[in-house]
Amino acid sequence: RIEASGQPLHITEQGTTTAVVLSAAAFRELVDKALLSATLEDIDQSLDDIAAGRVQDARQAMREIAEQHGLTLRR
Repeated sequence: RIEASGQPLHITEQGTTTAVVLSAAAFRELVDKALLSATLEDIDQSLDDIAAGRVQDARQAMREIAEQHGLTLRR
């Protein structure tokens, strides 16, 4: 019934939804949309950081991280 309708099944107790069952395809689509949304938020934050000048040379950042953790970088 869930797969055929494409709609979630709401399980209720005393008139209140206590659980929702999704088809595997609907769940995958929901997860994909959530991941895309998070990625777009990260991109927006990165663009804001670049515009504000909050940037650092990648090589320098790697050296600092390695130093903080007592690691040696191979060149």
